[in-house]
Order: sequence, then C-alpha cells, then structure tokens
Amino acid sequence: MSESIPDNISFDEFLVTVNARDIKDGNIVPEPDVAARLTQEIEKRTGLTSANLSGQKVFEEKGWISATPGQFVMETQVALATVCRLLAQQKAKSFDVAFHNRQDHLNWGDKVLFAVRYDRIA
Repeated sequence: MSESIPDNISFDEFLVTVNARDIKDGNIVPEPDVAARLTQEIEKRTGLTSANLSGQKVFEEKGWISATPGQFVMETQVALATVCRLLAQQKAKSFDVAFHNRQDHLNWGDKVLFAVRYDRIA
C-alpha cells in the first residue's frame, strides 16, 4: 500500500514525491491518486470541471510520458501544460483523465499513458 501524499503540497512537490514513491521494477507506476491530482490541477488551471464522460461522444488525445524516474517529473509537467492549452483551444466544456502504467494487469514498463477525453462547446 502506498503512502498518502498531503493535499497541501504544490503540484511540483507532488510529482517529486510520486517519482520516489511509485517505483516498481525500476519504473514509475502511478497510484490512482496521481490521476485524481492531475484532474484537480487541470481544473485549477483551466476553470473546467471534470466529469465522467464514458458512453458519450467525445474527443480524445493520448500521449506517453517516460516512466523513468527523473524524466517522469519533467515530462508530466510538460504534458499537463499541453493538455491545459489543448482544452482551452478546443473550447472544452468538461474532461476526464486517464494516467496509468498498466493495461489489463500488464505493465508497460517504461511508459505512462496520459489521455484526456473532453467534450466541446458546439
């Protein structure tokens, strides 16, 4: 079981903590609280509200982040800024986030999937 990360630390400090906490077989395998914190950060930066968009017709963007400790922090920061810019450019109404390093209980290893689904203002 992973240790809980305090809510009152900055996003950068959060990523550094995850970089040290969520290591499995030499790679970062983010715990579920990381996607939740990314969602909060996107809400804060964009003013949008996250929503469960499953079953809806949505737009999706996917990217890969290095799961290598150290590179994980910088690449996550860059990907987050890119996602926030994309949501603004696309006039998104709401979004949801997927952020993980496993699929069907298989570990991808050196990559973390960062996907955002969003709906737009018509």
